[in-house]
Amino acid sequence: MEQKESKFKPNPKMQKLLEAAINPDVEANISAWCEAADVARSQWYRWGEIPGFMDWFNEEYKKALDGVRTALVKVGLQKALAGDFQFWKVMMEKTGEYSNNMNHKFTQDVVLNITQEHAEKILKARKLTK
Repeated sequence: MEQKESKFKPNPKMQKLLEAAINPDVEANISAWCEAADVARSQWYRWGEIPGFMDWFNEEYKKALDGVRTALVKVGLQKALAGDFQFWKVMMEKTGEYSNNMNHKFTQDVVLNITQEHAEKILKARKLTK
């Protein structure tokens, strides 16, 4: 099956906004992305009306996150074992898997292979055990 060639070509400002969105130091919201990229927030919405923009943006954003997901999970586990869960929250916000206003539904089982000792450290850090 032949892949369709996208006719959409982002301009340099669009590229800069994507870079801001991917940057882990920039909050996971449109306002923060636009501020970091020096783009008016209203421009984001105008670009959203251009055929192909949102498909391009979402695909590139997903590819960038997929490329570093393994490293992020490793860092997240290390921080969780040390009792810091803020990293997980930020990572989940970046990937669109967490929001303060969402109902959480699990669509698949997640299996973590960790030792009993590490599990106890995590639980103790979260004050779920004594």
